[in-house]
Amino acid sequence: MAPGRRFPERLSCPGPHPAVTALTEARAAIPMHQAMAQARFRTLLRAAFRAGPVNAQGQIQNVGRGGLFVGTPSVPNEGETVALTFQAPDGQRIRLTGIVWWTRSNGKVDGRAAGFGVRLLDPDERYQSFIDRLAS
Repeated sequence: MAPGRRFPERLSCPGPHPAVTALTEARAAIPMHQAMAQARFRTLLRAAFRAGPVNAQGQIQNVGRGGLFVGTPSVPNEGETVALTFQAPDGQRIRLTGIVWWTRSNGKVDGRAAGFGVRLLDPDERYQSFIDRLAS
């Protein structure tokens, strides 16, 4: 994205995804160490997102095949569906839908950024290619 160019003011957030209930129920059954077992890649990518009443921007700080972390002071509620868009380093715009899997709003206490983890729902081929490039 060109310097100074802003993200659109509004993102449309789809209604509840059919997998939301199943994933939310499954969340409690997955130990945290298992959920974090996927390879993660550090990034610093500006993103716009909408989750429930929250329509804000943040910075994607790490990504993996099944999810990502968005650093932001505008933290949505766990379990909400989130629509997120960002521009990959190659200029390709990537739009994703996921579930706010976990949140951290006290970033100043432990030194880690406030934000939220997203469990992706049906990540498209562009996102998978983006992860493949980071992994190579």
